[in-house]
Amino acid sequence: MTDAALAEATGARRANLRRVLGARSIAFIGGGGLDGAIRYCAELGFKGRVFAVNPNRAEIAGVGCVPTVHDLPEVPDTAFVAVAPETAIRV
Repeated sequence: MTDAALAEATGARRANLRRVLGARSIAFIGGGGLDGAIRYCAELGFKGRVFAVNPNRAEIAGVGCVPTVHDLPEVPDTAFVAVAPETAIRV
């Protein structure tokens, strides 16, 4: 890898990490196990937008659900995926 390519890759990784750590929005994807994660996020003082994705529930921890990530109103800065191992790749 050339120095320029390495610098570009490092810069991209840093930008991605900044996006995760400084998220303005988070999508929680999964089922009932997300209740605690969503509540903990609020307890920690997260002030950004919180979305929940679940095709079978109307809400999780007081956050209205959309059935798929394609139905989110915007692209979230980060996502928390909590699904069964056999469905993780599909999700």
